[in-house]
Order: sequence, then structure tokens, then C-alpha cells
Amino acid sequence: MRTKNAPSPLEDMFDSLRSQLADFDQLRGFMSAFRQFERAMTRRNAEVVADDGSDGGLTLDIGGEALAVGDGSRTRGKVDADIRDLGDVRIARGEAAFSALSTGDRDDTVIADTDAYADISGADFVFTYVVESDGGRSGRNGSWAGSETRLEVIAIDIEGFDFAQGPMEFSRERGGCGEGRGMRPEGGRHAGFQLEDHVAEVSATADAWGDAAYAGSFVDSFADDGMSMVAAYVTGAIA
Repeated sequence: MRTKNAPSPLEDMFDSLRSQLADFDQLRGFMSAFRQFERAMTRRNAEVVADDGSDGGLTLDIGGEALAVGDGSRTRGKVDADIRDLGDVRIARGEAAFSALSTGDRDDTVIADTDAYADISGADFVFTYVVESDGGRSGRNGSWAGSETRLEVIAIDIEGFDFAQGPMEFSRERGGCGEGRGMRPEGGRHAGFQLEDHVAEVSATADAWGDAAYAGSFVDSFADDGMSMVAAYVTGAIA
């Protein structure tokens, strides 16, 4: 008679995570990628050790900024975060999206710049996806500059488990330049489109679910003759 081997700590960890995430609608698209990761970690036999609780819980800080300088400018920023305690699993999700667009006369200096960031602690898994795009053009009808940055992050902390080598981090990045991947002003690159004013729009939302959960947000914006800017960040934590 063959005796079935006892599950390894790694298998126990994945079983626990799958059961916790099965009905979490917001992560259904994520689960396919996670199953591929699970198979890779099982093949590698990644070492799992007991979680001694010294990481202090799960925390997520996510934010960014946008700046545009020119005769006319537009800056927009939006940051959203959700952090929740599901019992044996803690999950933090965040998204930061910032864009900047500026226009000017042919010989004017126009600037558009965006950035986004995320800082995570206490997670066993961290998945990030970043899209960056910058572009600009100067011609007889005027000049323009545009920039976009979008960051998405998912962080997961499993009660009672830690990877011996630290958290597993996976990231994917996409970038573009030249034409700006959609950042051209309305009317096309040869239409001589000019922004006539300066506008800054920004928002930040944070949701926390759990007995020991916290979330907060900060926003700032400025628009005046010659420039506009926005900044925002969200912080969330589960003890």
C-alpha cells in the first residue's frame, strides 16, 4: 500500500490562499497569473518558514505627481487603494494614474512630467504593473509635451507563513516615447491645437476593512499662469 506524502508547508500555504481568494471578485483576473506562479514556486520548492509576526502587519503607501509647464497646461491625478483583512489572508490593492499635457508657441519651452510610486511592507507576494508614456513635438504650428504614468499593485500577506528569502516580488513594465501613445493634443499633431488655460484635477480614495485596519489620503493641486501640478497619495495598514 502506498502512503501519500504529507503536504509541504508550501502546499499548505497555497491551499490556504486559494480558499481565501476563491470568492473575492476583484481578484478573479489575478488568479490565472497566480496559478502560473504557484506552479513555478512548487517546482523550485521555495522554502517557507513560520511567520513570527515581527513584520507588524501589512502596509501600503501609493501615490504620485504630475507637472505641466507651458502657455496652457492640464494635469490630472487619481489614486485609489483598498486594504482588507480576510482572516488568514490580508490583501492590499492600489492604483495610481497621472497625466500631464502642455502646449506653447513654436519656440516656447514646454514641460510635462509624471511619476507614480508604491511602498509596501509585511507582504509575502507583491505584484506590480507599470505603464509609462512620454511624447512631444515642436513645429511651425506650435509645440506640445505629454506624459502619462499608471501603476497598479497587489500585495498579499498570509497569516503564519513567510518565505525564507523574503517576499516574492513580480513586476511588469511598459513604456513608450516619441508620439506619446495617445498624449497628442486633440486635433492631431499638425492642427496647431493650443490649450488656453491651466487646469489641475486630482482625487484620492482609500478603503480599509478589518478590526485593526486604517486608511488615509492626501491631495494637493496648483494651477496658475504658466503651469499646473497635482500630487496625491494614499496609505493603508492592517496591524
